[in-house]
Amino acid sequence: MYPQSNGKIERFHRTITTECIRKKSMLDLNDARNQISNYIEFYNTKRLHSALNYLTPEDYVKGRKDDKLKERESKLKVAKELRYEAANVS
Repeated sequence: MYPQSNGKIERFHRTITTECIRKKSMLDLNDARNQISNYIEFYNTKRLHSALNYLTPEDYVKGRKDDKLKERESKLKVAKELRYEAANVS
C-alpha cells in the first residue's frame, strides 16, 4: 500500500461520514448496512467528483470518460454560442 492510498481512503471515510452516516438515523445493524450500501452505490455511480473532472468513478472504470468530457465540451460550446447570440440581439 502507498501513503497516497491512505489519504484517499481517509477522505472517503470523511465523505461517507458527513454525507451518509451523520445525516441519517439507522434503526439497526441491517438498516445501517443497507443505507451505507446504497450510499456507496450512489458515490460510485451518481455523485460527481471534482478530482475526476466532475465525473463519477464508474465513468472512468467503464471507459466513458472521454465521451462524457466531449459531450460536456459540446454542450458548453452551444451554451456559449446561445449567450453570444442573445447578447447581440438588438
